Amino acid sequence: MLENLKDYVDLLQPLAAIVIAMVSVFIALQQHDLKVRTFNKDLYDKRYPVYESIITAVESLKYKYEFDSAKLDKELATTSFFFENETVVFVAGIRKELIDLRQVMLEYIKENNYESSEEKSEENDAIAAAVAQAVKQLENLAIIERFEEDFERLNNKIASHFVDKLKI
Repeated sequence: MLENLKDYVDLLQPLAAIVIAMVSVFIALQQHDLKVRTFNKDLYDKRYPVYESIITAVESLKYKYEFDSAKLDKELATTSFFFENETVVFVAGIRKELIDLRQVMLEYIKENNYESSEEKSEENDAIAAAVAQAVKQLENLAIIERFEEDFERLNNKIASHFVDKLKI
């Protein structure tokens, strides 16, 4: 009987080595998967502020007719480190489009004699101030409506590019 047990042990030793090797490979694959997911999350955390700064600039231009180009440039400086060249070129193009659109908007505002709300509400009368504010809001709506397609196109262009790059 003891001899049969030794035969079983001799037979199971290679099988145990194979099981240990398979478990080791499984653990290594799990660790690799975890490292890849951690890397991708860290990369996403670095890339997202670039996307967010572009969207913020677009929204600021849309509603305030201006955007903080210095702040945008600061965020965009990281694009060459965290993105491929394709995205660096894309972001530079978006920045130029924002600057060009801002110029077109300012010319449109000037051509249509839209004034600031401060200039229109110089009177102290509450009714006149309320009318001036309503007029200013209508002017803002007219400006936003005039450029809505441009902003929609920009937003779609940015979103379609960054959805792939950010994996969102």
